[in-house]
Amino acid sequence: GDWLRFPYESTENLHIVPEVDCCRVITDHCVEILQRVPPATAALLRIGSIEPSAMLLDASDAFDSGSPSSDEAARAITKTGMLEEAIETCTDAATREYDVGMQKRLLRAAS
Repeated sequence: GDWLRFPYESTENLHIVPEVDCCRVITDHCVEILQRVPPATAALLRIGSIEPSAMLLDASDAFDSGSPSSDEAARAITKTGMLEEAIETCTDAATREYDVGMQKRLLRAAS
């Protein structure tokens, strides 16, 4: 798989505590949670994603910004018969998201 490097500069003490679904990183200055990106979130927010959930989120964002293309995008998802899957993926991603603003955005798309 892929890996990333997380520098913790100007930190004397660094502890990694394993949890059931993540690792807790404890430093002199903060406590952070490090976990894998859930598959639903990865599929939804991947750059250039053509997943139905990503198209639904784009349609919702376009609707919120007042763009007339939002209706066309929503109809395209409905025509493919993938609307239910798109709603489920947006809801699943929202339940695993820590950022409240992003949760609201995903749930607004699902509604």
